[in-house]
Amino acid sequence: MAFLDTVSKMFGRQENIEGAEGAEGASGANGSSFVDTQIDEAKVAADIKKEWEKRREARVTRELQWQLNREFLSGNQYCDINTVSRSIDEIPFIYDDEEREVFNLIAPKVETRLAKLNKAKPALMVRPASESHKDISTAKVSTKVVRGVYNDIDKIGMQEYFKTVNAWSEVVGTVFHKSVWDPNIGRVLADDGSGQLVREGDVTHYVAPAFEIYPESEYIEHVEAQGSMIHAKPYTVVEIENIYGIKVKGRSVDVYNLENSRISTGGLGYTASVQRYVKGQVEDSEVVIECYYKPCKKYPKGKLITVIGDKVPVYMDLPWVDNYGVPYYPFTKQVCIREAGCFWGKTIIERLVPVQRRFNALKNRIHEYINMTAVPAWTMEQDSLVNKEDLQANGIRAGDVIERIPGSSPPTALQMPNIQYEVLNEDARLRDLFTEISGVSDFASQSAAPAGTPGVGMELIKQQDDSRVSLTSENIEIAAKSLGKKWLWLYRQFVKAPRMTKVVGDDHSLPYIIEWTENDLTSYDVVLETEDLLTTSVAQKRQQVIFLLSQGLFHDPVTGQLIPSMRAKLFEMFELGNWEDAVSLENIHIRRANEENMYFKRNMIPQINPLDQDDLHVREHTRFALTTEFEDLAKVNPMLRQYMFEHISMHHMMQTQKAGMGQLGMPQPQTVQQGATPPAQVRAPNGGDIYGRPTAMAI
Repeated sequence: MAFLDTVSKMFGRQENIEGAEGAEGASGANGSSFVDTQIDEAKVAADIKKEWEKRREARVTRELQWQLNREFLSGNQYCDINTVSRSIDEIPFIYDDEEREVFNLIAPKVETRLAKLNKAKPALMVRPASESHKDISTAKVSTKVVRGVYNDIDKIGMQEYFKTVNAWSEVVGTVFHKSVWDPNIGRVLADDGSGQLVREGDVTHYVAPAFEIYPESEYIEHVEAQGSMIHAKPYTVVEIENIYGIKVKGRSVDVYNLENSRISTGGLGYTASVQRYVKGQVEDSEVVIECYYKPCKKYPKGKLITVIGDKVPVYMDLPWVDNYGVPYYPFTKQVCIREAGCFWGKTIIERLVPVQRRFNALKNRIHEYINMTAVPAWTMEQDSLVNKEDLQANGIRAGDVIERIPGSSPPTALQMPNIQYEVLNEDARLRDLFTEISGVSDFASQSAAPAGTPGVGMELIKQQDDSRVSLTSENIEIAAKSLGKKWLWLYRQFVKAPRMTKVVGDDHSLPYIIEWTENDLTSYDVVLETEDLLTTSVAQKRQQVIFLLSQGLFHDPVTGQLIPSMRAKLFEMFELGNWEDAVSLENIHIRRANEENMYFKRNMIPQINPLDQDDLHVREHTRFALTTEFEDLAKVNPMLRQYMFEHISMHHMMQTQKAGMGQLGMPQPQTVQQGATPPAQVRAPNGGDIYGRPTAMAI
């Protein structure tokens, strides 16, 4: 039980409370408690709910605009905002035979924008704090950790997550990432003896739409500058009990549902119906209100207060701190189009709504003209027909016999004036206006280029489209970099033991495992590996690499030959992936050499493998031996330096021996012994080390 007790104390365990994950680990860091028994629970709950209602009231008009955006995107476009009833009301028919068809140009524009934005996948990396080998090494580990979270190999993947986030951003204009620590996920470490599993914990993510977030002020642009933030979301009573461990009395909570529109659309001879968003109710539920206060005079360490009904299950200091120990909000804001001096972003749908109304009106009036031409109105003299009532009810059908009074004139079809050219030309003008506002041309949504379009012209159109969408793409990149920094903060704060992460190789080879600790996360300068991901195509990137290659920037200045280690990087820059395993062998040797360096960190001597590429091993071991980190380890264990030098010397001997035997046609050596007989060997349960390699000798 000693081991289990140690693991339990190291990782802790709390109920999986959204927004307060990792509370037990945080309490050890900043002295906060999970629930303060000294508070007046009823007063705190009343104050928080009052503040929430105040913020809801302040942004009613903005929420109506968000709802209108969703209606127009889904095709319910005969509706408008009623500022009196504070609702989205449907527009009634102006006359009985009014054409009410919807010609939705907003949806394809938004879908094309999303296709472009989802194609730009941010490649996060961490820049080292200095030029020292230790900082470079830790920056590499941080990069692997951040990319491991982004790729999320064992789960759905952050790329799918970002698609959902981008969809909300395009519709509403603002969306929030919520990144917190959940101690109840990750690998199982042990059983605490009571049937509860102790897990290592991990970063977890939530998409928080703008409907759920209530800032202190709508005129403070950045999340970090807000004095407080409220996250309100409805849960069923069963979910609340499972998450928070408390029982609350459920009630009916307002939510948005889809239903058929009461006012039909369509045209002459047919009707149609569209879906609209309406307020519905879900039973046996309650709104969970999480109020976050940043550090201030009243709350020096910030505060997290969760209110459910009249209960306050969470009242604690903010459990998340950055690399300086300063508490921060778990939210990262992403906007579609930034609005200066405003917390909320805007979306292109808001700008397209008036144009869409005019386009629908134009198309429907043209169709009404066609209807009047195909099924015209008739004029006749008074009392000139025998069956006047039948003509008025059914019109004149093919093959009808019309009886008229002798001497009277026959009925005459009412002649419609020719449609004006300006009316037909308005269609093209409105389509051009759609392109200007949305930043997506018809060329981008077509499967083939128009006939006669030169290559230069097509490239120019593409660049114009990309430059218009790049404003939103830059906002996505800003959010991605901020997310990467928060992920590193969370791992730095809550990881208290060596951890293993599955990552993809730099050459896009098969995933492999890296081992790291919180001490390896010392740099938080998260950047994008390549800026301007949207406007630079794969062909342009390859042309740039070919130019750099022709200038000799990837060649050894002494020999003039291509540097072996750059081959993998070139394949990565060409985005060819693991091209027929052309470079995987070199990467495997480099990776094995770095893994051997990790053995030295644990005061263990890795055995030399006769299949090692000795020149690569010598280079990686020499680089590590020249770092201050190795010097610090050698001060603790003076024999470490001797064993490292001996290990490098053995690689030199092996290299010379292999070269000599290769020239003589002799077989390669099978084993190499190094150092004295080891006093002990460390083996994993499968008989090898943690990497599945031969065991290493303990110093």
